Amino acid sequence: MNIVELSINELIPYENNPRKNDEAVQYVANSIKEFGFKVPIVIDKDFVIVAGHTRYKASKQLGLEKVPCIIADDLTDEQIKAFRLADNKTGEFAEWDIDLLDDELDDILSINMEDFGFMDIEKDLQDDTYTNEVNIPQYDVSGENVTLRQCYDTLWADELMEEIEQSNVSHEEKEFLKEAAKRHIKFNYRNIAEYYAQASPEMQKLMEKSVLVIIDVEDDQQDKYIENFGEDHVCIFSKDEIQKKFDPMDLSEDRRTIVYARNACFDIAKELGYEYFLELDDDYTSFMIRYIEDGKLKGKDIKDLDAFFESMFTFLDDSKALSVAMAQGGDFIGGKDNTFFYKGLSRKCMNTFFCNTNKRFNFIGRVNEDVNTYTLLGQQGKLLFTFTKAQIIQKQTQSNKGGMTEMYLDGGTYVKSFYSVICSPSCVKVGIMGDKHKRVHHKVNWEYCTPKILNQKYRKR
Repeated sequence: MNIVELSINELIPYENNPRKNDEAVQYVANSIKEFGFKVPIVIDKDFVIVAGHTRYKASKQLGLEKVPCIIADDLTDEQIKAFRLADNKTGEFAEWDIDLLDDELDDILSINMEDFGFMDIEKDLQDDTYTNEVNIPQYDVSGENVTLRQCYDTLWADELMEEIEQSNVSHEEKEFLKEAAKRHIKFNYRNIAEYYAQASPEMQKLMEKSVLVIIDVEDDQQDKYIENFGEDHVCIFSKDEIQKKFDPMDLSEDRRTIVYARNACFDIAKELGYEYFLELDDDYTSFMIRYIEDGKLKGKDIKDLDAFFESMFTFLDDSKALSVAMAQGGDFIGGKDNTFFYKGLSRKCMNTFFCNTNKRFNFIGRVNEDVNTYTLLGQQGKLLFTFTKAQIIQKQTQSNKGGMTEMYLDGGTYVKSFYSVICSPSCVKVGIMGDKHKRVHHKVNWEYCTPKILNQKYRKR
């Protein structure tokens, strides 16, 4: 195979090229500028481009006069057509190993990887970076004059109440159904924040009392919570009592971890009369739906969270799963070429847990409780899913001062991986990752983790 340098003006783009590549040209140009022209353009005997249209456009953009080429004069016309398609198609079946990619990005310090399309990845791949920096996402009040009527929408509730009123059920049943219909009132939390900022001190105090705060008896801010929200609006649980219900997997007395609250939520929700609840970590800023458009993986903020949450809880019941979750930014590395998006469902479940109080399960292990739980229960045939077409948008994890941050800093971020190995030694392993900055991290081998779900057609009768 010979590589020859040809004038870029001699090359002829293939007029029927089915690959849309304009969005990638700048990234390829950046790559050529940074690393040089390392991958030649493949052309046929007539100098028509077979593979490398994006490199051709990038070269024109950079003003290159000559480019390296390989002349594929050993291929028939049919093979040329097939190779042109195969060269683009075969790459679609590859996917990123998120942990290894995370590590590789960590080792690149002097090169800006955003120049090559990683701008939406690096900020999502910092699962093991813990700092004492306070970085709480806060809403910036615009000062807009918002009325109370703009803070909520009763359309659905009003229509349902009208239907209830016209029904032939008893008066007592109507009153019950009307109360239940109020759950369809939609609140605009942006407008509520704007209204709160301009409300009177008395109104602000009353708005704060509509909040339910859940803390544990070891919280040193307990008195402050009660003072701000009122005793009736603060639920306090005991870590001692909760610990009797699950296996922390160690003898440590350090209880600055989330697993106690995760398990307590089942009891608290049941006591308050809730059938469904959603557990969220504290570093999320928005909820998004992901979709393919114009050959790119895109996303839009979910505007009707009530409808989305109701759909997730409906699926939770219909699928008979213990919990379902939303995907994270790191799951979509590689964009549309990442096969994760197309799965629809993944067998892992972490960070956002949609739960039903009637299907209680216990999170396991003092740390890494999400991985511990979905691997161990998954091996037992229990169903826990991630819906791969919805994503939570998050700040850098564990960036807030206190709690888990300080616990990890004190004990070492690597410790959590060993808890998952103890839970599921047949499918979870740990190893040294990294080149310059080595660290220990876990990896799940899914072929050995969860039993496969088979279609009924495979059952022999």
